Amino acid sequence: MNLSHSTLTSIIIHLFFILLVFLGPIKPGLAINNLMEAADTSQSEKTTQNAEISNQTDSSEDQRIKKRLKEIFSNIDGLDKIKVSVESGIVELSGKVLTAEAQKKAEELAQRVKGVIEVNDNIELDSAVEKRVSILTERIHKSFLTVVSYIPLVIIAILIIVMSWFLGGLVTRSNIIFKKIAPNQFIADLFKQLLRFGFLIVGVLLGLEILDASSLITSIFGVAGLVGLAIGFAIKDTVENYITSILLSLRQPFAPNDYVSIEGIEGFVVRLTARATIIRSPDGNDVRIPNASVYKSTIVNYTHNPLRRFGFNIRISSQQDIPLAQQLAIDTISKMDGVAADLPCLCLVDELSNASVSLNIYGWVNQNTADFGKVRSGAIWLVKKIFDEANVIMSETTYHIKLAKQIPIDKKPVIEPQVSSGEEFIDIKPTQHIEQQLNNERSQINEPNLLNEDAPKE
Repeated sequence: MNLSHSTLTSIIIHLFFILLVFLGPIKPGLAINNLMEAADTSQSEKTTQNAEISNQTDSSEDQRIKKRLKEIFSNIDGLDKIKVSVESGIVELSGKVLTAEAQKKAEELAQRVKGVIEVNDNIELDSAVEKRVSILTERIHKSFLTVVSYIPLVIIAILIIVMSWFLGGLVTRSNIIFKKIAPNQFIADLFKQLLRFGFLIVGVLLGLEILDASSLITSIFGVAGLVGLAIGFAIKDTVENYITSILLSLRQPFAPNDYVSIEGIEGFVVRLTARATIIRSPDGNDVRIPNASVYKSTIVNYTHNPLRRFGFNIRISSQQDIPLAQQLAIDTISKMDGVAADLPCLCLVDELSNASVSLNIYGWVNQNTADFGKVRSGAIWLVKKIFDEANVIMSETTYHIKLAKQIPIDKKPVIEPQVSSGEEFIDIKPTQHIEQQLNNERSQINEPNLLNEDAPKE
């Protein structure tokens, strides 16, 4: 099964965010501790359930349990008002507590005392308004004192984060190192941003460690995973364009001013940005093509190879001498200025009918010294001129009438052509006004261009 580049990119992005979601809330060693605690609890429950009950009652044992529970409850805030009675190993708890947590804690403590068979919980929740307001006031007071005691640590943590941010900016201020390790300025800026972000992450981790809040990191990663997953779906195309811009800048299929064809759009390459490739059409219009589309498209670069073949079609009358017309066309364009002399010219018969013969004529142009369009235009004009001089009749719409008796027709003699070099009437100089216009724009407009002459070319 073949997957497109956009599909693969989307799958990788979504898998990354999903892993953050599921792995973010996991703290190292937390799963193992939970398993160990569960195993201990299970073992304790099994021991309690499987313990043998004595067939004799011991009042001294009941007194010992009662005394031990009273000592425990008297030393725990909120449990000192609980009353304890023990008979035959069965503990009965009564009294009032302020919270359900205190009630549950008292029952758990009673069950852990050796010799206890069963615990009857008759504890009631105290609903007195004064006591509950008093507890709330006490909690607020404790929280306030805790916040005040943490203020110096918070200030130190903030200073560490700020210092790490400025240190990252100081390290990434110089471009010398990054230009050596990066193939172009775009990748160098990306490395700088990642390094500065790494300094910030280290500062945040140190700040949380000082506050003894390192457990918040897992929660932060979990939230970041959820947010990242949502953002990943929303800006999938933007992320894909950004990734493909990196790939295009690393292995550049074209250079500035190259004449290319992308998705059927022809023009001169203006620049490559982080989102799109800008092409200047021959009409002077700027066309922005998303980099994802450029990366997946078939790119035709007409400038990469300076030698380019041109061709055109011409139709002559079927009554003409076809080999002579072919040789005449080859001799004409091969001696024309701008046509590469070291590569052969061709004239091939393409179609044949009763009225006409179709000839395809081909030649090569060195685009470094001649303009492709001008040479092709001049070749068509020159072949037409030589054919007229040689009395090679061009094809036109005709109607054939068959006569009962053939009437002889005098043929005009063929005139041997004198091929001109064409210098006096054909301009083949390369047109460079568009390239000059683009170079001037690049020097005046301060916009990022990911295309680099020193980067590897495909």
